[in-house]
Amino acid sequence: MRWSEAAYDVLVFLGLYGAWRCVRWFIESRRATIPWRALKHGVPSATLVGGWVLSWMTGAVENGPHAVAAERIAGFFYTITFPGVAGAGASIAAFNLIHDMDKAPVWERLIAGSVGWWLAWYGVVRFLEWRAWANEPAMLDIRNP
Repeated sequence: MRWSEAAYDVLVFLGLYGAWRCVRWFIESRRATIPWRALKHGVPSATLVGGWVLSWMTGAVENGPHAVAAERIAGFFYTITFPGVAGAGASIAAFNLIHDMDKAPVWERLIAGSVGWWLAWYGVVRFLEWRAWANEPAMLDIRNP
C-alpha cells in the first residue's frame, strides 16, 4: 500500500465519521419534529426502488456510450446506501444456506435480496430513532401524597 492510498483511506474514514456526526446532530436537534413513522417505511422503500431503477439503468446501457456514467452513478448510490447492500448480501447468503443458489430461479434471489435490503434500511431508521431519544432524560411524574 502506497502512502497516497493510505491517505485516501484516512480521508474517506474522516468523511464518513463527519457524516455520521452530522446525522447525529441533525436527528438529536430535531427529534420531536421528525416523522419517524413515515421514515420507517419511506426510506427503505425509496432506497429499494432507487436500487432497482439504477440496476435497470446500468443493465440498459451496458455497452452504450453512457455506460461509464451509469456505472459511476450506480457506484455512488450503492456506496451511500451501504446498509441496504450489506442487508441484501446477508439475506442472499442466508438464502444460499437454505436453498442451493445455483438452482434457485432469479426471482427467488431477487426477492431474498430485496427483503434483506428493506429490512436493513428499516433497522437503520429504527436505530437512528433510538439514538435520537437515547440521551433524553426520562421524566417520571412521581408525586408524594
